[in-house]
Amino acid sequence: MFTGALAVSYYGLPRTTIDVDIAVRVTEDSIQTLASQLRKAGIRANEKKIHEAFKSGYRITTLKDRTTPFSVDIILFDKELERRSGTILGLPTYYQTPKL
Repeated sequence: MFTGALAVSYYGLPRTTIDVDIAVRVTEDSIQTLASQLRKAGIRANEKKIHEAFKSGYRITTLKDRTTPFSVDIILFDKELERRSGTILGLPTYYQTPKL
């Protein structure tokens, strides 16, 4: 699920940053799968770093793209989040709901 500047832009307030913020629902047992999928997408994903973030109270890890100066902030959750469906570049996805 996208959050941060992408979600804000989706709802109509364009904002630009050089990172992408993604909320991911994971369990400690699924972190290895998450890291593997991120590496397939060209992201430098360190499984140990993700585990450490998951165990911390902060639960955010910043990962770098292999070919660009961009990064991805992964916000780790272990429960269902409220979301809305939408699209990005014509592909279906989810966005964090706006805080009212």
